[in-house]
Amino acid sequence: MKISGWTRLLILLSAVWVIAVSGVAAYEQLHWVPTESDPSGNQFFFYYYPDPSVSSGFIPLIKGFKAAEFFEALGWPLAALWVGYMLLLFGGRWVRRGFKD
Repeated sequence: MKISGWTRLLILLSAVWVIAVSGVAAYEQLHWVPTESDPSGNQFFFYYYPDPSVSSGFIPLIKGFKAAEFFEALGWPLAALWVGYMLLLFGGRWVRRGFKD
């Protein structure tokens, strides 16, 4: 089966999108730190919450991963891109076939 140029382009764009979103998540995991003015960290894929095992004094924050937001950021744009491509591809073929008859 031969893959058309548009399909190859969408495969490449999909791979770049997955790498970019994963890169943002990795950057947040490794470099972002909550500040006094913004203790939540204000991140896309991670959140901070107080350590429940510490009850007094300085309460350290634990970082949690927002899996739903991560997979939504990966999936919805890719799904919209591929569904739009398929609609254009099959719609164009349907219209072209109508003019040939």
